[in-house]
Amino acid sequence: MRASSVPDPVTIRHAVRAILMDCDSQRILLMRAQVPEGTHDLWLTPGGGMEPAESQHQALQREVWEETGRRIGNLAPPVWTRRHTYEFRGMSIEQHETFYFVPTAVFEPTSRHNPAAAEMSVFREFRWWSIAEIQRSEEIFVPLHLADRLQHLLDAGPPAPPIDVGR
Repeated sequence: MRASSVPDPVTIRHAVRAILMDCDSQRILLMRAQVPEGTHDLWLTPGGGMEPAESQHQALQREVWEETGRRIGNLAPPVWTRRHTYEFRGMSIEQHETFYFVPTAVFEPTSRHNPAAAEMSVFREFRWWSIAEIQRSEEIFVPLHLADRLQHLLDAGPPAPPIDVGR
């Protein structure tokens, strides 16, 4: 007799991300982190999961502070959305992300305010990237096609409604 194959339940996680961009130099702050299952690193914007009863703006302000040490104020409407699924500690997570464009001057980021030990264990470094550097790089960036998406955002301005940037 064969055991039935029951799919593992998927946990839905809502997250927010900040496109911290210095508009003068057109550089974006990215974080290099190891993927949850530890097979490779990728570059992504600061942000993370929302806590119960937190608005997107509250979550983004908290996440940016914890991950970069930067305080951000009021936010414009979101510019991108993204859904992806990943495995973490034997669980399947479907993450729904909302990205906000946050103009800022270049600053020296710090992760010393991050209370999440699990996040700190996969964090590698910060870097301010130009669009041209992202285009030339062989590193992995999320969302995919980040350089093209950033250039479109700078050229066309914030979209209404937000654009689904896929994976």
